[in-house]
Amino acid sequence: MKASPAPLVRPLHEGDAVAFRALRGRALREDPAPFMTTYEEDEARPVEEVAARLAASSPGTGVLGAFRGPDLIGSVGFSRHAAAKARHRVLLWGMYVAPEERRHSVGRALLLQVVALLRAVDDIEQIELTVVTREEAARSLYLAVGFERQGTVRHAMKVGREYLAEDTLV
Repeated sequence: MKASPAPLVRPLHEGDAVAFRALRGRALREDPAPFMTTYEEDEARPVEEVAARLAASSPGTGVLGAFRGPDLIGSVGFSRHAAAKARHRVLLWGMYVAPEERRHSVGRALLLQVVALLRAVDDIEQIELTVVTREEAARSLYLAVGFERQGTVRHAMKVGREYLAEDTLV
């Protein structure tokens, strides 16, 4: 089997809003459990709001996208804590790679790029994320690139009658 070429990973901007919204919608429809937001909540946001958020990126806050040709195939968001005492910390959110692109190092490329980008910001000292405990592939990837488990939040999310636990990784 021929290896896929590495994807292009770059920050998303307001011109990527339609593609980002479509990819995120796909994630929330096809694999909703790992995400705090529901498809319905996300779809209620106008594309103009998504574009404004992408335009407002700053050091420590934004979204990276992975592209294969013109197609957005994966993304990861990152958000710096606003409180003065927590500004040294950044939360990764919304990591998603299209299923047909998994096992082609797209997720690894996104994570390595976001970590490198955040390490280049002088006063960012800690990168955090949460992962649903049953998401073994995602957790394995995070651990493989250097994240360490800090603890578990039981009943972190409730989907219908089912509770999902999340591991916090730093």
